[in-house]
Amino acid sequence: MKFIKNIPHLKIALFYILLVLAAFFAGGTSIYYKTFVGQAIKDALNGVEEWQKEAEVEQVEMEEMEKQKNSKVTVALLKYREGTYPGFTLFTTHHDQKARLLDMKGNIVHQWEKPFNEAFPKPDHVTKPRGRIHWSDARLFPNGDLIVQYHGALDTPYGYGLVKMDKNSTLIWNYRANTHHTFDIGEDGRIYGLSQKWYKKPINGFPFIKPPALLDSIYVLSPDGKELSTVDIIDTFRDTPYKDLLRITDPVWRALGDYFHTNSISVLRNDVKYSIPGVKPGMVLVSIRNPDVLCIIDIEKRRTVWASRGPWKQQHSAYFTPDGMISVYDNQGWGKRRTRVMEFDPLTLKETWSFPKRKEDYFYSNIRGRSALLPNGNVTIAKSNDGHIIEVNRNSRALWEVKVEREYQNGETVRQIVSTGLRYTKEELPFMSGIDPLGTTSPSTEENNTLDEASDKE
Repeated sequence: MKFIKNIPHLKIALFYILLVLAAFFAGGTSIYYKTFVGQAIKDALNGVEEWQKEAEVEQVEMEEMEKQKNSKVTVALLKYREGTYPGFTLFTTHHDQKARLLDMKGNIVHQWEKPFNEAFPKPDHVTKPRGRIHWSDARLFPNGDLIVQYHGALDTPYGYGLVKMDKNSTLIWNYRANTHHTFDIGEDGRIYGLSQKWYKKPINGFPFIKPPALLDSIYVLSPDGKELSTVDIIDTFRDTPYKDLLRITDPVWRALGDYFHTNSISVLRNDVKYSIPGVKPGMVLVSIRNPDVLCIIDIEKRRTVWASRGPWKQQHSAYFTPDGMISVYDNQGWGKRRTRVMEFDPLTLKETWSFPKRKEDYFYSNIRGRSALLPNGNVTIAKSNDGHIIEVNRNSRALWEVKVEREYQNGETVRQIVSTGLRYTKEELPFMSGIDPLGTTSPSTEENNTLDEASDKE
């Protein structure tokens, strides 16, 4: 003991060691007893774990980018039944800056490619492009022109801008902003999309959103890519009865400042029977993922006119159907590990249609997804994390399905995360004249269902 007394620095070190041990045991006890301090420590530990995961993801991304240099995307047809809505299917993946067009047999009949550094030679809207850049959305025009959304995988903000190119991938225009996820094109040709920005200061009227906070805006472009207006989504909730719906409870999203994570926007059209009072064509339906909220915003008045939570969680891809129902890609959060596409009555929130209904059709896409209604009532669904695109009918029966993979030189194949899967008829794409969208495979019947596994038969 005399030895210790004569060494003041050692005494100080022992003091701090005891202090840390005391804090550790106090923290453990408080977590166990679910006290306020315990929850704060637990939230901090969750945040550290999330950052560790991001570092691991970055390493995997870099390795995958190097490996991907000598590889090709392959598409396999798994199912093709009578009753499909024939046409070409446009899809993008989470793995490259390309869009591909399929016939009904799964053949790639056209593709577009434009590296980010060619689309944005001086990307002053992006601080430092990192990792694998991909196209998260694409829309096709009759002459083969294509608008695509560039998306980062490891950056924040991860929105990398919007670009229009012709059928030969020649640049027409670009929009330099942190645009992300999806966009939509109105009946007048104007383009509506989502962009991101950091809020560094407290936001008046929203004390539950702590800076720095990554929030979203809506932009409107002319058909030639010129910005017409922008509106911050949070401002449209100000002084409305829906403001408190923006509260989030997940500590990880709060720790990351990701309060909104808005992921889809759809322009309301003239051919829909709207039942919600005050809702009319020209407004936009928006999906705000992290608070599990769907809302309708009047862009001109800069005001949210309807918003709701419901029987969905961590949702994507919301749009109105012609009969006034809302379709949503319901990821159902992290715990259930099952995804569905559902339509519901916005007045009652009651489900009116959904897929899947059968156990063998169950699938899970935790943080991505896309669906689209076809004119005959069928629905295309990008089972994003599975790497499959399917078409289902109103009886919730899968009629068509393809699997998207990447093949490497060593023969290894890896599923691709699919971002989109949009169907276009031959008449909608005159630039594809001379190419049959049906390919060379005819739809199978129940008696001659050679493309189906036995488990798919009813």
